[in-house]
Amino acid sequence: LFIQRTATVTVQVDVTSNVDIQGTGLLQLKGSALQHVDMGGFTIPNLELDNVANATLLNTNTRIGSSFLFTNGKFQTGNLNLTLGSAATITGANSSRFVWTNGTGQLKKELTGDIAAFELPVGENANYRPAYLTTAGSAYASADFGVRVAGTSDPNQPPMSASFINTYWPTTKTGI
Repeated sequence: LFIQRTATVTVQVDVTSNVDIQGTGLLQLKGSALQHVDMGGFTIPNLELDNVANATLLNTNTRIGSSFLFTNGKFQTGNLNLTLGSAATITGANSSRFVWTNGTGQLKKELTGDIAAFELPVGENANYRPAYLTTAGSAYASADFGVRVAGTSDPNQPPMSASFINTYWPTTKTGI
């Protein structure tokens, strides 16, 4: 599939591919029921989610090459990863539009250089809990940073804690 620069391909059902989507146009998820995305680990250059019934990864990880626009709905990762390319941006996220890490899957950001206050719009269920990524003075080799939200208190909290937040953000990093 090749999507021309100014074109939009609107999909109202599931998306399945075993190759990168080509071009710089927009793939818009605009169904009325939960939509499944199975990209075989390949890339969608520009994605818009406009589905109040949400979208979810199915079977494989997916990569966003340039941009991800939230208009309506949440994007669920389940036990899979949604990766943003090093130049990719996310816009439109808020308390009702974010990456819902409803399993062990993460929202990942590829890194080729230092980054400042990059918002990773993650949450769980109805709880928007974004993380902000800043790196400085590091070396990067096939690097990425991943985060998910767990809707429970940190299992490593001190046993005598009287007060604690009921959310924590498990993270991973590679190549940094």
